[in-house]
Amino acid sequence: MKSATFTKLTRTALAGMMACSMALTAVAATVSTGGVMVRAAENKTVEKTTIELHKKAIYDNTTKENTGSSITYFDNLDPVSGVTFTPYNVTQWVQDNTAKYLSAENAVEYLTANWNQMKVELAGQQLSSEVTADKTGIATFKLPSRTLLTNGQYRNSIYLFEETASAHDDSFMRAAPMVVGLSTELKALDKVIVYPKNVGLEKDLYVNNTIMDDFGAYSFEVGQQLTYKSTMTVPENILHRYEDSDENEQYTYQYLSFLDVMTQAGTDFGGVTSIATTDAPLVNLLDEFNQFGSAVTSNDAAWADTLEGLSNFNADPHAGFYYNFDLGANELTEDVEALLGRITGKTLTFTYTVTINEEAEEHQDIGNNFYVRYHNGQSDFTVSDDAPVIETSGHDFTKISSADDKVKLAGAEFVLSRNLNGTTEYAKFNYDAGNGPDSGEYAPSSITWYTGRDS
Repeated sequence: MKSATFTKLTRTALAGMMACSMALTAVAATVSTGGVMVRAAENKTVEKTTIELHKKAIYDNTTKENTGSSITYFDNLDPVSGVTFTPYNVTQWVQDNTAKYLSAENAVEYLTANWNQMKVELAGQQLSSEVTADKTGIATFKLPSRTLLTNGQYRNSIYLFEETASAHDDSFMRAAPMVVGLSTELKALDKVIVYPKNVGLEKDLYVNNTIMDDFGAYSFEVGQQLTYKSTMTVPENILHRYEDSDENEQYTYQYLSFLDVMTQAGTDFGGVTSIATTDAPLVNLLDEFNQFGSAVTSNDAAWADTLEGLSNFNADPHAGFYYNFDLGANELTEDVEALLGRITGKTLTFTYTVTINEEAEEHQDIGNNFYVRYHNGQSDFTVSDDAPVIETSGHDFTKISSADDKVKLAGAEFVLSRNLNGTTEYAKFNYDAGNGPDSGEYAPSSITWYTGRDS
């Protein structure tokens, strides 16, 4: 079981929680992929504590920790509405299991790592759900600050929040279960603010090292190379395990895959040139992904069958690539597990190229989609983002009689030129065998531009 990350504040509070053998005063909270902890304070003037979950559009593996108070960095991000959180009162369970797992920290780690199984046992502790509101992305809970235990004593409450539904499953990965414990040892707060962290995808198109940031990129020609960069953050709990009914350890996640497909024919896949973490210095994991990630590209004979075999997915086998890590079989090699350990909680950028080929039609819109597919132990999810659609250029030339525009004249030759930054350049069409004018076909594989007309 992977350890959660405890802040200094949390460790200080936990250090004093066992003044009596079972006198629980506080517990930490794991927040999504970042594994950050928050300790909330009980307001002594009220019987209930207000807990606000602020859902934000996050696209990187920020390590900023929840403090229970407002954090400017998160407040400046766009809110995400329509996300449902369901709380569970887990105070009694943590109280009963602190000795079994040797500490409250270990008990909470076990609870969150095995939540898919433990939620059945704790179904009776489920409370009313709330949905993040429009414009604010905030879900507000007013929950009892203290809980009456079976031994007749009151203890400061401990709540687990699960993201149980979302209107944005196709855009953002869901947050992991998050625990918030209330503590009288901390300064009283009127309300507790927590930022459940999940992340979305970002995809950009680059041409000649320039980002195309609008959705109207025009006049692309045959032979022109396009560079795409897709960014996502790997879940912090991707390697979490749980104990099954036979007390065998199993991975919670069943698989994690990365898929990219062009929307139309007319491009050749050049290759993935980099899979890099955003940490400094950058670490390129391309070789490891190619070796251990069951790599398949549209240049491979198995490409069409690979796409056809994906569940709940439908796309034509145009240019693209696919990496997949199968955890469900519980047979990861040491090398694969080591690679997943290196990318756990990390933000990855996939860089890859395609080239417009002779199959592209004039004035054709060609898009590109990047998908992250995973099964979190409960359901299959597909999160995706697209890049600006490109439009191919194209020109038709017809020689007609000056006396009668209905009369078309044969044998004409045309010179195609363009003015680029004040310089006139002339086109030379390059043809593959069998696609040139001698064969009656005019499908160039690329265009070379020269400054001299007779080049």
